[in-house]
Amino acid sequence: MIYQIDEIAHDVRVALGLNGWAPKPVFADSQQLRIEEQVRLFAPEAAATVLAEAPIEKLGPGLPFADSIAWAKDDLWGWTLVPADFLRLIAFQMDDWAIPVTEPILSHDPQYLKQKSPISGVRGTPYRPVCAIVPRAEGLALEFYSCLSQDAQPIRALYTPRPAWDPNLSIEMPQHLYPQIISCCASLCAQAQ
Repeated sequence: MIYQIDEIAHDVRVALGLNGWAPKPVFADSQQLRIEEQVRLFAPEAAATVLAEAPIEKLGPGLPFADSIAWAKDDLWGWTLVPADFLRLIAFQMDDWAIPVTEPILSHDPQYLKQKSPISGVRGTPYRPVCAIVPRAEGLALEFYSCLSQDAQPIRALYTPRPAWDPNLSIEMPQHLYPQIISCCASLCAQAQ
């Protein structure tokens, strides 16, 4: 759902025990301006924090990615760049995998070193796939391990984008996570005062 900054600022004021929908005076109260400025600053961060920790089923359908994939030379693993606004993986599955991956590992995870093993049973397999979010020269990428052949294609590749204000000062957030996002934003605003 799309929320306007005025609505979010109102709900943050209520969470902080302030004036809620107080009419805007000709000369706005400095505290009121401060809260709106803080909401503008902290709402995307609060939403990202909540979305990063929420159960996958609460994130919504997500956005597609993985328009193109690349393969490691003479091997059965590959990679695809993730979008610049990538926050969290919802699901990634190749057409020869039995199940999707919903929790990727990171490049500093001890499991990541196993994915480079020459022994195919040690790394991810089509029945036990593994994905890793890693930095590459081209940008942040999702590496996937392993497929039966280099003819495999992604059949599911969904992610949650990092929340950001649009030009109209509105932001898209899951409706059922809105109360948690408001609480997190209010907490950040309170800490900043």
